[in-house]
Amino acid sequence: MSKKPSRLTGPAACIAYYGRNLEPSLPLEVREKALRELARALTKIDDRDIATTYDELKRQGITWKLVALVSEVQVAVDHAPPALDACPSPPNTSGTLLRWCLSCMANLTYFGGADLLKDVSGVLNILLVALNSTDPTIQSYAVVGLSNVSCDAQCAQVLGKCHAAERLQQIAADECKPDVARRARRVLHNMKLLHPHSGNAHVCLRPPRSMRGAAQWGVLGALLIALTLVYGWIWLWRQDGMQQLVGVSTAEIDEELTREITAHPRMAPHAEAGQSPVYS
Repeated sequence: MSKKPSRLTGPAACIAYYGRNLEPSLPLEVREKALRELARALTKIDDRDIATTYDELKRQGITWKLVALVSEVQVAVDHAPPALDACPSPPNTSGTLLRWCLSCMANLTYFGGADLLKDVSGVLNILLVALNSTDPTIQSYAVVGLSNVSCDAQCAQVLGKCHAAERLQQIAADECKPDVARRARRVLHNMKLLHPHSGNAHVCLRPPRSMRGAAQWGVLGALLIALTLVYGWIWLWRQDGMQQLVGVSTAEIDEELTREITAHPRMAPHAEAGQSPVYS
């Protein structure tokens, strides 16, 4: 393992030392030991050292290294042979590594908040996958990490899109783990506050502003087309009625009037049989 740097002291020196030994090119055994020591060191950071620790965490790129390690462990688990005695490492090694990684991520979210995680691809996905874990320790670390980043609007929107509310509601209702339940309720509160549509387990996402504008114009266009069709139909109906009226010949109208007037002689004293009425 590499030597400890002399330019840093205290927690920052430990972070730098263990961070360099999490490089993906190093053997898994070396990274496993560094990860364990890093997880312990992060739990002992005082509030006065948070700023220095945060700067060193970003400089070391610890978050990227943790994501790479989790991905490697997950691939190893997915491709492990069915026989346990054929595995090159003990069966619980992968679970232990995941616990340490998630412990580090939970503390990283406390030191740096969402700024340290939201720009790193895969971090929120790891926390969301861990949220559904049957391991209570892994699940607890996931809830802690999500509670630290859910105060960020962007992260709250991501959580809402991933339909995490249903699982968080189940954890929040668990009275056996009051601290974890309290943090789960905090995540739900932040999601509801910053992303209102995530309050329901079945999230109905609000479309982007550009899509909402296009939809509004589409509705207005459809209404205009419908009104045009209605007025056009009324105009054609009236024109058809006029055509029927115009289609009646003058002789037919004259004959009809003659019959009506002849039936009432007092109305046409000058009318004679076979002659059209004369109006003065």
